[in-house]
Amino acid sequence: PGDYDFEAVYVDAQGKAAKNSFAQWYRKPEKTSPWDDNKIGVYPGEVPAPWTPLKADADSVGAKTQKYRFENSLLPSGLAANGREILSRPCAVNVNGKRLEDVTVKMLEAKPDYVTLRTSGAADGVTVTADIRVEYDGMMWVRMELAAKNREVGGLTVELPLKKEYAEQVHSCSGDTHRAKFGATGLVPQDAVWHKNLYLKPAFWVGNDFAGVSWYAE
Repeated sequence: PGDYDFEAVYVDAQGKAAKNSFAQWYRKPEKTSPWDDNKIGVYPGEVPAPWTPLKADADSVGAKTQKYRFENSLLPSGLAANGREILSRPCAVNVNGKRLEDVTVKMLEAKPDYVTLRTSGAADGVTVTADIRVEYDGMMWVRMELAAKNREVGGLTVELPLKKEYAEQVHSCSGDTHRAKFGATGLVPQDAVWHKNLYLKPAFWVGNDFAGVSWYAE
C-alpha cells in the first residue's frame, strides 16, 4: 500500500517513442477506514445524525434545519433554513407570461427520510403538475409535466426569489463533472444583472454565511 508512479510510453511501428504520459497512483491500505463501504443512509427509513426525521402536514414539510411551505403554490411559498425565512415572496411558475392560478397541494407519502407531494395549477390554458420529493437533508427533487390542449407554450419561467441578504455569494461549476472547476466562487455583483447559463453550469449555489439555495438540474 502507498503511492506509486505510473508511466506509459507509446511507440510507433518502428519502435520509436511517440508519446509518454505520467501519473501517480495510490493503493489504499488493506485495513479499511471506518467510512469505507458503510451502510449509513442506505436502508429506507434511516435518518443519519445530525439530520432529524421529516414531519409533514397539509401544506408544509420540515425538519430541524429546514422547512418548506406550500400554500397555494406549485413550488415553496416559504423556505426556512435554521429558523430563518430566506424567500422574499413565494416561488412562482409562469406560463406564457401568466402566473399559475388555483394551485392544489396534495401530500402523497410521508416517511421519516422523505416526503412526496403533488402540486398542480393552470395558466393560459396550460396545466402544470409537479411531483416533488423532499428528503431529510433538504434536497427537493421536482419533476414538472405540462399539459396544453390546443395551446402553444411560448415560455415557462420559474421564480425563486431570495431575500437580498441571502443572495450575496455564489458558487458554481461546469456541467462536465470530470473537469469541474470549483473556482467560480465570489460575491454576486450588486451593480449589474447577474445570470447563469444553466446549460453550461447546471449546478450552482447562492446564499450567505448562514444559509442559501443550491440548484441543479438534468
